Amino acid sequence: MEPKFLLIFATIVGAIMATLVIRDRIMAQSGANRTKLLQSLLMIHGYRFVGLSMFIPGITSPNMPTDFSIPAALGDYIAAILAISSYLLLGRKSKAAMPLVWIFNIWGFVDLLYASYQALILHISPLMGFMFYIFTGYAPLLVVSHIVIFKILFTSRKKSTTENA
Repeated sequence: MEPKFLLIFATIVGAIMATLVIRDRIMAQSGANRTKLLQSLLMIHGYRFVGLSMFIPGITSPNMPTDFSIPAALGDYIAAILAISSYLLLGRKSKAAMPLVWIFNIWGFVDLLYASYQALILHISPLMGFMFYIFTGYAPLLVVSHIVIFKILFTSRKKSTTENA
């Protein structure tokens, strides 16, 4: 099977599993507590620093294009810092928490979209090595959690504008 098709299939399966985990575990355990739910979803992104492992020899092929690896790794690292910072500010009930959650979610989602686009046009599937498991298992969880966070942010924004009207 061509690596690109295996990558796409595994990513779809990963997205289905991620949706079930977030819906059945994280959302169910958080109940109606928006802060607790956001913090749970943000902690999933705290591990995005793992993208930096593309720079460790032997993890990916030495032929991995730097046009992909550098932006992907640094984008993930920044997203991890933003996620952890957002988590901490939410816990302190800081007024800066929600704006930072917005910044994190936009940055992190765009980073994932850009990395996915780059992966397809640069044909990195055969060069992934161990990172294949990150792309097919962890990245779908990140995408699904970003979508859920956007839903929470837009819902809470809609509620606050109707309450102020």
